[in-house]
Amino acid sequence: SGGARIVLLAVGALIAAWPYNKARSDAKRKTEIVLEQLPEFAELLLMTISSVSVPQALAFTAARVEGAVAADLRELVRMLNGAGRGREEQVFAVTAARLGTTEGREFVASLQAAYLEGTTAAANIRAQVENLRMLKYQQQRGRAKRLPVTLGVTFALHFMPLLFILSFLPVIGALSGLG
Repeated sequence: SGGARIVLLAVGALIAAWPYNKARSDAKRKTEIVLEQLPEFAELLLMTISSVSVPQALAFTAARVEGAVAADLRELVRMLNGAGRGREEQVFAVTAARLGTTEGREFVASLQAAYLEGTTAAANIRAQVENLRMLKYQQQRGRAKRLPVTLGVTFALHFMPLLFILSFLPVIGALSGLG
């Protein structure tokens, strides 16, 4: 019948949209995690990168920090140690793709330049940390600005129906003869 087809079509659309929605929410969560953890990791890395090589500084810092960024950069060090000459660029590209954000790719690019070309990465990483902190501050400020609207909508959807029910309960009771 027509009603069953519509229901089946709606269920099929929901089933088809679920993986896309899950992938999108996972990517958003990964982006938030990277933006949250990268400044801390980079600040700790700045303490050691000027005195030791890039892989040693990454290994030292990743051993002392927990999280997704540290795990990805520990994997970078492991792949650099196992990679032959000429494959380092590919290893850095894989790590940049795994971090998945513009900020993460810039961070890995500055580490790559320091590792392959011997340039100093401290000034570049310090500037990236300041930009990441500012970006995080702006995101939190935007979330705080949206909070009153969100709370108002939540209040209207959840609390107002309860108030209406409670206010009309005596009227309904009086009309039905219970009062």
